[in-house]
Parts: sequence; C-alpha cells; structure tokens
Amino acid sequence: AKHTLAAFIVKNLEKAIEEMTANGIKFEHYNIPGLKTDKMGVAVSKVEGEKAAWFKDPDGNILAVSQML
Repeated sequence: AKHTLAAFIVKNLEKAIEEMTANGIKFEHYNIPGLKTDKMGVAVSKVEGEKAAWFKDPDGNILAVSQML
C-alpha cells in the first residue's frame, strides 16, 4: 500500500523511535508538500495536534507510531 495502514499511539514518540531503531527498524524520511520529517523521521502536524513517524513492515506496508500533542 502507498498509504499508512496502521498507526500505534505512544506516550513518548522519540523514546519509541530510539527503542525501535535499536531493534533494527528503519524509519522513513519524507520531504514532500505537506509532509516533512526531521532527522529522526518525525513530522509534526500542528493542525491535527500530533507528531508521527513512519516505517515499513517486511512486506513493504507503511505503518506509523504517533503521539498526540
């Protein structure tokens, strides 16, 4: 799929990314109109009131971890 299939809500996004990265998960980086991620792979949506990062499962599906602000 070319869109996010599922999102997992976490209390601390940066900590979750660090733990997941330590376990071999690679986060996606985007720089397209309306979506730009930082060096950790985090994008902040001020309109939606959340921040999120995306990664792919072994089948290439896009998944996300998200934290409400």
